[in-house]
Amino acid sequence: MKCRFPNCGVEYSIGPSRSTKNPLHHLMKKHHIQETRRSQATIDSLFALPVRPLLTKASLERASVKLIVQNMVPFTFFTSDSFREYSDLLNDRFKELKFDHAAVLNKMFQMYLVRLAAIKSELASQVSVSLTCDIWTSPDNISYFGVTAHYINQDFKPISLSLSLKEVDGKHDASTISYIINNVIGEYEIEENVLAVTFDDASSNIAAIPLLEDNIDCNCTVRCMTHIVNLIAKAGLRILDSGSDDINNIHNILSKIRSFSKMISMSPQLQQRFTTYASINLQTGFPILDVRTKWNSTCDMLERAAELAPTIDLFINRESGMSEFRLEDLDWAKVDLVISILQPLKEMNEIFSQNGDGNIGGYISAFENLKTTLENLDILPEMFEVDDVINGILIKVTEYCSKIKDNEALRVADLLRPKGLFTKEEFDFLKEKSRMFFNFQDLTETVDDVGLKAKIFGSRIFSTLDSELLAYSRMSNSSTHNLVDFWAHAPTLPTLRNMARYYLSIQASSAPVEKLFSKCQLFLTDEQNKLPPESLQALVCLNSWGI
Repeated sequence: MKCRFPNCGVEYSIGPSRSTKNPLHHLMKKHHIQETRRSQATIDSLFALPVRPLLTKASLERASVKLIVQNMVPFTFFTSDSFREYSDLLNDRFKELKFDHAAVLNKMFQMYLVRLAAIKSELASQVSVSLTCDIWTSPDNISYFGVTAHYINQDFKPISLSLSLKEVDGKHDASTISYIINNVIGEYEIEENVLAVTFDDASSNIAAIPLLEDNIDCNCTVRCMTHIVNLIAKAGLRILDSGSDDINNIHNILSKIRSFSKMISMSPQLQQRFTTYASINLQTGFPILDVRTKWNSTCDMLERAAELAPTIDLFINRESGMSEFRLEDLDWAKVDLVISILQPLKEMNEIFSQNGDGNIGGYISAFENLKTTLENLDILPEMFEVDDVINGILIKVTEYCSKIKDNEALRVADLLRPKGLFTKEEFDFLKEKSRMFFNFQDLTETVDDVGLKAKIFGSRIFSTLDSELLAYSRMSNSSTHNLVDFWAHAPTLPTLRNMARYYLSIQASSAPVEKLFSKCQLFLTDEQNKLPPESLQALVCLNSWGI
């Protein structure tokens, strides 16, 4: 019990009888509170009474579910001798309560159903909800179909939620995929709210698009950008690693860097010597080895090698038996050129996979800019063999550019990134699609006072949609990648702001559902590898929703 009187804070322990004799004596002597005024209200108002949560079977079950969901703790953790010994030290009464696995599991599903109802209500109130989907195979060889939901709430905050994790029986074909997605949409009662779905470029996913048309506009389905970038990058890397006559030199350079990086990474002794040479050049770090299944890692390997080139050259020149890894100045120049080809792809991956801002704004422009960058690379005559790599990548970029330009949602979202210059065709298209969002009645109801309206919006209060679009089209190019934040602070463009909230819920990549699968791997541990699919779904969803 702590005294709340200003500049005091004296504490008294309260025994089992809850006697207030000592605190009352303190109030009378120290603060001159008369005995006639003593009452429970006086005591309560002047002292902070610590309230300890009651330890009951129900409170234990609820706390156990929270611990399991938020910290990925296996159910068996609570039955371990060490946990019970630890808990007994904190509260001797814990030994009276037996952890009931079935009861905690039942409590988890009760909490799941309560939160599920709240999530359904929340999703139903949104102007648009977009989904990401993919299939994952667990360590115990069970296939799961994951679905995540994304929307921008009234406060213009991007929200991401896990919705479903269903076991997939049989073939992973178009009919199975469309059946699961349509069932999830029906289960959450968001038939009127779903705007789009994002999944990778697998043929079964593409074939499933027409089967979703009752719930999703086919013009709004999006192919995962990171998956497309992966296919584009691999097209170039296959040429680099082919070892054909035209690019044999680059293939050999790549092989040397890969072999050298592997040798260093596998030997602590070589790492120590490498560190010594690095200190001479005022450098730190070691070469890193790429993983063939992750193209980004090849770019990372080359970037690290180029960064450590002075140390690598010094190491190879001074250490015996290293001449086979030696690279000439022209070789390093070719490494820099290959990096300049792969870096734009890596940057696209990073930008459109960002948590909370992986939306489709600028999706089309990103591919067009990539195409322009590759076409304008300055190739020296002695590096002619790189042309084959660039052309191989450009073929894929051109192929996908032709596919995505017909996507209506991508075209709209691309124009929602300020660039300072619109063609007449772009202006007319944006005007056509923004008509349904033009409602100034809402604006006047929100800001009634003319003077206040002028103070907030200045002189830029647009009486027509054309005037708002014209003002927007003259805005300078936005350097920020966070479009949601940009539109959250754009009250002077109410129509386009509403439009942005509607369209920017669509995700450019399936990264969110991949993160869902990563979380599944944390739940499916060695101690907890036999979770039924229903339990795993409840765990990952509650973890996403918060309890």
